[in-house]
Amino acid sequence: MTVYRRISDTEVQIDAPLTQQLFKALRDNVLAYIEGDASLSNTPTGEGIRYTAFQSQTEPQAGNVVAAQVVGHFSADDSSGIAIYIRRAGTFRVRLEMTQERSTDIGSKDGNVNEAKTTGLVRLNRGGVFSNIGSTITASSHSISGMKVMDEFDYVFEKDDVAFVKIDETDTNAEATAVLTISVADTNAIYGCDAIGKIT
Repeated sequence: MTVYRRISDTEVQIDAPLTQQLFKALRDNVLAYIEGDASLSNTPTGEGIRYTAFQSQTEPQAGNVVAAQVVGHFSADDSSGIAIYIRRAGTFRVRLEMTQERSTDIGSKDGNVNEAKTTGLVRLNRGGVFSNIGSTITASSHSISGMKVMDEFDYVFEKDDVAFVKIDETDTNAEATAVLTISVADTNAIYGCDAIGKIT
């Protein structure tokens, strides 16, 4: 692995000579950063350039710039099918959108399309302690307005928190899609740096 060498201010001041040692450091420092030299605080060995290098200097504030998003399709109850892992503390906007598809009851003799309902709830895992942080929303296949529903709120997260979605279906033949989004105010935010979505 290439080793990082600090370049002193005297080496780059006005009228300082362009030495072979300076050029070697300029070349090697880029490689050391990419390869993950352990002497660099934000690039531990083996990780190369880390997401922290691209985080803003200010704490996240809630807004509409998507920082992380994950989508799941469900045909049964699921206690934590989709989740977003928070990579730094701050205030984030959380949005859960759900769409309910129509469902035909297998036992129906007349073949009528029966109502299907699915509820979704955003929950928090903070160091193994679980709590509800959102409101329960219900998507119904018999209501035009209820086929797609949303819960949106701002929440103060700590680093390493996990926001996840709990799904409950009242019809075993239901098909529902859930989209969990975390967003920030910083228009220069890079997707996946402050939070990252995972299918669990």
